[in-house]
Amino acid sequence: TNANNFLIDNCVFDGGYYGAYFYGGSSSSGTWPSNNTITNCTFQNWYYYGVYTYYQNNMTIDRNTWNAANTGLQYDYSAMIYYTNTYTFTNNVFNETGGYAMRFYRCNYYNTVSGQFLIANNAVNGLTYRWSSTYTSLSAFQTGSSTNANSQEADPSFVAANDLHVNGANLYNMGTPNALINVDVDGTTRSATTPSHGIHEFTPPANDAGT
Repeated sequence: TNANNFLIDNCVFDGGYYGAYFYGGSSSSGTWPSNNTITNCTFQNWYYYGVYTYYQNNMTIDRNTWNAANTGLQYDYSAMIYYTNTYTFTNNVFNETGGYAMRFYRCNYYNTVSGQFLIANNAVNGLTYRWSSTYTSLSAFQTGSSTNANSQEADPSFVAANDLHVNGANLYNMGTPNALINVDVDGTTRSATTPSHGIHEFTPPANDAGT
C-alpha cells in the first residue's frame, strides 16, 4: 500500500509469496507513507515474507502472531523491515521453524535520530537476523543490535497448527500497553498495564498435575 494512516486490524494472512506488503514506492524519505499500523493479525504459510515493509515512516507493528510453515528457504522471513524509519515493533509472537523471525535492513539509512526505533518485548521462537549478521539466539541479537529490550525466547504453545491462540504461561501478561490497541482479536479488552503478547489476551491453563 502507498496509503497514510492505514490500519490493518484483526486479519488472517494465509499463504502466498507475501502476507502483508507495504510498499512506499519512492526513494525520497520525505514522501514515504506514514503512520500505518498492523495489529491483531496472524500470518502463516507464506513462501517468502509474512510482512514486508518498504519505504515507510512511523510504522507500528504490534501484537501480531507469525507461524512459519516452510523450512530451509533462502528468503523465509516472518518480518522484513526494509528502508523503514521511525517504527514501533512490539509485543509480537514469532514461531519460526527454519527461517528468520525478523530482518531489519537499512532502517536508519535516511534518518539517524537517536531513539527513533522501538523494538521491544517480542516473543521469539526461532532464528533472528539483522543487517548482514545472523544471530542464532535472541540474546546475541539483543547484544549485536542494541534492540529488543525485554524480549524473550519462548515457545508460544499454540492451541493447534491452525489456531494461533497462545497457551504459553511464560507469555502471560508480559507485554507492554499501547493505548491505541485496547482489544484483542476476539474482542476481549486488553490489559491496560500488562497485556499478553500476540493476537489475544489469555489466561494459561491451570496446572493440575494431580497426585
